[in-house]
Amino acid sequence: MKKSPKNDRSIQEKLNFFKEFGYTPHPEQLKVHDAFLNNRFTVVAAGARSGKSLLAAAEIMDEFCRPNRRIWCVSSRYELAEKPIDWFMNFAGQMYLGSRRLIDYCKISNVAKGSCEITAPW
Repeated sequence: MKKSPKNDRSIQEKLNFFKEFGYTPHPEQLKVHDAFLNNRFTVVAAGARSGKSLLAAAEIMDEFCRPNRRIWCVSSRYELAEKPIDWFMNFAGQMYLGSRRLIDYCKISNVAKGSCEITAPW
């Protein structure tokens, strides 16, 4: 299985990580996850209810669990950016580090509507 030039990971390693918090992408989502491994920027143009927010949350989770990362979730409206963050919170509540849930390690602050910051000790 070939490794990505961007971060030296294969798609199978990423899928194994996704299984830890109960996410299994469908074939079209899998293409996007593979593109994230090999490209600095990836644009997802898909219809309503195609799983874009879920896909984004899985990618956020993947990056969040690595040290020294800053991740932005940006959209044209607050409600649209809120969906992947909600999914991320769900995933972080299902994944354990030792005996504690990942979400328990996080500092979460909602300064104002449209602004949410999640910080991890790593």
